[in-house]
Amino acid sequence: MNPEIHSIVEDMMKQAPTSFIHTDPDPQSYHLARLAKLLSLLAEEAETQNKEVSKQTEKIIKLTKAIYILTFTLLGIGIIQIILTLKCS
Repeated sequence: MNPEIHSIVEDMMKQAPTSFIHTDPDPQSYHLARLAKLLSLLAEEAETQNKEVSKQTEKIIKLTKAIYILTFTLLGIGIIQIILTLKCS
């Protein structure tokens, strides 16, 4: 996860108890700006994770197709072996 996310959350948690007696004329603006930045970073992180999950899903689909093809290939070989065994008997 993005280390900046952790630093923003830690900073907001440190500032939270003193926000009501903060010397800044508008402490809510500061916290809203930090929250907006945090939401932006979380959205970017979610997008990155979504791309990784999509890649893994594509790999699973490819492997499933390969298993499907292998299964029918083995089924065909099995049928041929049964037919050859019955003819030789």
